[in-house]
Amino acid sequence: PSTPVVESGGAMPINVSAKPLPRAGGTVSGSADSKPDYMHITLKCILQLLLIQTLGELFGANVDGSGGTVAGSDDLYCHLSAHHLFILLDCLDQSRAFAHRFNMSRKVRRRLVEMGVMPTMPSLLKQETGSVLVELHILQRMHLDAMGVVYPMKHKQDCVPASVVVERQAAADEVDDRLAVLVRSVFVQYGNSGVAEGEDVADHSYKRCVRIVSAQNTPDLSSAEGKRSLVVTSSWRASLVACLGHISQLAASKDTAKPFRAAVQRHWPELIDTLGAAAGVRDFDVVGGVQRVLAIAGTELRLSASKYAIE
Repeated sequence: PSTPVVESGGAMPINVSAKPLPRAGGTVSGSADSKPDYMHITLKCILQLLLIQTLGELFGANVDGSGGTVAGSDDLYCHLSAHHLFILLDCLDQSRAFAHRFNMSRKVRRRLVEMGVMPTMPSLLKQETGSVLVELHILQRMHLDAMGVVYPMKHKQDCVPASVVVERQAAADEVDDRLAVLVRSVFVQYGNSGVAEGEDVADHSYKRCVRIVSAQNTPDLSSAEGKRSLVVTSSWRASLVACLGHISQLAASKDTAKPFRAAVQRHWPELIDTLGAAAGVRDFDVVGGVQRVLAIAGTELRLSASKYAIE
């Protein structure tokens, strides 16, 4: 039986008191055997993280939280068809989705502590963000190949065969759809930093913007809300920086469809909200990344001060 969780869009009814969760040793109650359960669950979590890290290393994605790429060959990427890459992406997305639902389920996490299975409130945030980073790396690579943007190789002798580019172009629509959903989720997760349990997200965003533009533009990061914001933003920073960097890279595409303009138009509300969220926690790397995207957008859209000058 699957573990009851809370969906990201809202809470599912969870009956946490009807029946205790089954234990690894076969019992369902008591605290004497909590240590074996804790070790069993912890081992599975570690193995999951190792699998994600291994995939990241094979594809050159850095999942240690710093973002970017790591040294490695592009042989694996170039020799895998889009079909097989999508299978790997589906596995990563299932891992991400499960971790996200678990992280959103405070009742289930609290119940694990109450039953003595876990000594502290458990979290799968590292599994969620690690899966997202590897997903982003693979999808962004496929997207750049399909758009005709030269990807920076880790070795001079590495190159993407023409057959691979053609094959990636055939799957461009699916790649674009997957990437759009994933990028939006990263923006949302980062932008929702500091949202208290039960608080309306739109109301929180409005209050944050008012605070930033008002005289009280230096939030107390030592408060409970400030600490919560720092934890969330630091966890999602690498993924968000990767998203912003990819959007900027699309400006180099010669495609007549103008993928950069499409990306900016698609994510414009999230870009603006992210700028406010990053400024609120003094995350200047993200602020700079958003500013770079906006600067490129100004050039691409041929905006100038004279256009808005008062006659």
